[in-house]
Amino acid sequence: MVVVKLSLETYRDKVYGCWIGKNAGGTLGGPLERIWGQDERFDVWLYPELPEGGIPNDDLEIQLVWLQALKERGIHLTARDLAEYWLDCISYNPDEY
Repeated sequence: MVVVKLSLETYRDKVYGCWIGKNAGGTLGGPLERIWGQDERFDVWLYPELPEGGIPNDDLEIQLVWLQALKERGIHLTARDLAEYWLDCISYNPDEY
């Protein structure tokens, strides 16, 4: 196994870039998601205008809830901890997951 050593600054930069990329991808891809049974939207030239502040992004928001749980409960958080955060913070239709 190869071990890669990174400075703290480089590590933070890579993690930050990951979150920026995930947020941008979810925001730009959200309006192109479809409801089951609808045709795919391939006409990206007619991209919908996004409201100020963007649109809800469940993919990102759920991960932010998990990060908040980790921040508040520490590295020994349990499945029960995550379940509590899910019930307290997630309001999406559970059928989606």
